[in-house]
Amino acid sequence: MSRGERAARLALYAAMTLLGAWLLWRANHPHYAFETDDVNKAMGHWSLRLLWACLLLSPVSRALRQPALRRWRRPLGLGAFGFATLHTVHFLVWGRLWPDRLGLMFQRPYMEIGLAALVLFVPMALTSNDWIVRRIAPKAWRRLHLLIYPITILSLAHEVMSYAHLKGEAGLDCVLVAVFVAAKLIRARPRSPAPRAAAA
Repeated sequence: MSRGERAARLALYAAMTLLGAWLLWRANHPHYAFETDDVNKAMGHWSLRLLWACLLLSPVSRALRQPALRRWRRPLGLGAFGFATLHTVHFLVWGRLWPDRLGLMFQRPYMEIGLAALVLFVPMALTSNDWIVRRIAPKAWRRLHLLIYPITILSLAHEVMSYAHLKGEAGLDCVLVAVFVAAKLIRARPRSPAPRAAAA
């Protein structure tokens, strides 16, 4: 990794951290009645946006023949996990579910779905570092990180079931997840072997 790319990656981490801090500040200093609720939704939206960026990098890198672009999936994925965690923890505290009313999370399907997405996120986040990558088989690591697809689907279902209608950004999210999953299934489909060349 070049020095410029390392600096750009640090700048991305800093920008995501500042955005998260700004959202928390807005949540704690609301200017109108439902701003805290809107900020919590924004945290979840940013997690989804960064997930889309991760999914988009692979086809873009193939189209441009720039495999180095895929190295940006790690910071974007960690950012998506960070915003998902922030969204969940803020909701638990702000919604006064912690610590006495956690049982409510298992009485509302959209909360269970969101929690399932966050749980699946954890092994991906824990294995997104060079130390783990050097100690796990490449094939196993790639299979583990296919979790990004069910995470994205569950996150979208959580968004739509909790507060969104199938229009605007939520509608675009549904189209994007359908395209990405379909493209992945097509690429993963086993190809028929090429016919053998006729003997001379």
